[in-house]
Amino acid sequence: MTVLTADRRSAKHAPRWLRVGPFLTDVFVVLCTVSIVEICVLGTDPGHVDVLGTEIPYQLYSVALAVIWISALTMGAARSAATALDTSASYRRAVHASVFVFLGASVFAHFLKSEVSRTYTVLVFVVGLAGLVLGKSCWNAVDAALRASGSCRVPVVLADHVCSSTEHFPGGREGEGWHGLEIVQFVTVPPFDDSTTVDSVDSWVESTVETVRATRAGYLIVGARLAADRLAMQRLAWGMEGTGADLMLSPQFGLVGRGRVEMVQLGGQKWVHVRVAGRSRLHRFAKRVLDVLVSSLGLAFLSPLMLVIAVLVRRDSDGPAIFVQERIGKGGRPFSMLKFRSMRTGSAATSGVLRNDADGPLFKMRDDPRVTSIGQRLRRYSLDELPQLVNVLRGDMSIVGPRPALPEEVERYRSAEQRRLLLQPGLTGPWQVGGRSDLSWEQSIRMDLSYVENWSLTDDLAIIVRTFGAVLRARGAY
Repeated sequence: MTVLTADRRSAKHAPRWLRVGPFLTDVFVVLCTVSIVEICVLGTDPGHVDVLGTEIPYQLYSVALAVIWISALTMGAARSAATALDTSASYRRAVHASVFVFLGASVFAHFLKSEVSRTYTVLVFVVGLAGLVLGKSCWNAVDAALRASGSCRVPVVLADHVCSSTEHFPGGREGEGWHGLEIVQFVTVPPFDDSTTVDSVDSWVESTVETVRATRAGYLIVGARLAADRLAMQRLAWGMEGTGADLMLSPQFGLVGRGRVEMVQLGGQKWVHVRVAGRSRLHRFAKRVLDVLVSSLGLAFLSPLMLVIAVLVRRDSDGPAIFVQERIGKGGRPFSMLKFRSMRTGSAATSGVLRNDADGPLFKMRDDPRVTSIGQRLRRYSLDELPQLVNVLRGDMSIVGPRPALPEEVERYRSAEQRRLLLQPGLTGPWQVGGRSDLSWEQSIRMDLSYVENWSLTDDLAIIVRTFGAVLRARGAY
């Protein structure tokens, strides 16, 4: 066995305040929500709730609802160490716990014939869930900043038959996809074959476990090649008992998300069932309803701002306020994408003579001389994209989806990249919240393909929330 020691050895676990803070924030949000909504909807003297002929004070009902809600959030947060590194999981838990509580409250009100105000119930759910998601966004941002600065990182040991760098792990090249982890050692294991004895496997397990103990690692992450060896994994799982570290196995099926994977038992053995990519008509219908709802509300509330932007664009330089460009949508169908014009008229034709700062088929330039002064400000905060709400309402685009592609980009697509066209392009998406123009072509494609394979309404809502933070930070916007 060969051990390659990483340069960075100092790794810290999250301080207590970072573990307790999100819980206290949840408690604060829930208590404030039920109290404020009760006063706003029912007044300072809310009266009583009639339950099977028994009158219960509304204040007592609100307290009981808050306690049950906080308990559901707490049970949902009782997670394994593996999911603790997944920031999107905190949003899913908040949504699932909240839906569970309020479906339960609705069933309670129906069967016990209690006259609970529907306005009160709906507002508590909507306002409370929005507050929970906002609070988790803030704590995730704090956690991400600390880990990016080198604090609060979790030490890990990587093990595989080939393990010279993290590029042998899915999603992992050095400095990419390992946020929050401090790789303290690489363990390279000789390939096992028919001549390998149980004693030699046990010897390797003992040595590896000793490495985990010596480095005080929080995780032992095993690569796909080694994870395929059943005997080695069984012995390793036994050996890891009592180390205080968790064992994580690198998947052998690439971009498959957790929603498509489940453990099933057949013939006395455990099997991994992977659902084929694609969603039901009901899921697609729900996504379309979300698109229509968000785009309609967006156009209604943002119309004054869009009118002001249109006037500023016209005054800043000659030409129309709206720029229309052909993009490729779902199934390879072209459509006319709308944007506020951020360049001088006729600038698109000169892109071939300018320096391209992007790799792959994309054209991006950090200091593009064709961009107008107002266009720079619009691009910085993605305000030039607002007219695409019309594209979403028309059905050309979705609120969340892969990045809209130009025809010349699609002409250079390989077979894998063609899968981006299985969904409608999005006004926002994983590329928008993951780095925007700072992403390489391969990173952008990997994010989009992962979204296409595994999209869900919960993830869409999380991306919508994260988009606000990405836009305000303006990272990668040019």
